[in-house]
Amino acid sequence: IKELYGWYNEAITTPDEGRSIELFQKILQEQADNVWSIGTIAEGPFPLVVRANMRNVPVGGYWSWDNVWISSCNPEQFFFDE
Repeated sequence: IKELYGWYNEAITTPDEGRSIELFQKILQEQADNVWSIGTIAEGPFPLVVRANMRNVPVGGYWSWDNVWISSCNPEQFFFDE
């Protein structure tokens, strides 16, 4: 993990774009080769606090860490009622 952080810190500070790309590719390859975490649940129930004048928000929904949003609730259709 320390090596990954070292590569990351070098990648974001080096002025050499090629070196930065090389380091990020190394980081991604390490993540592909190693299992850093084991997920046990996806899209589990999660409480969602909604303002009283927000409309079209479903009563039940799921939070997804893939996009850090309520994944299956069509948030583009939420609106505020004045």
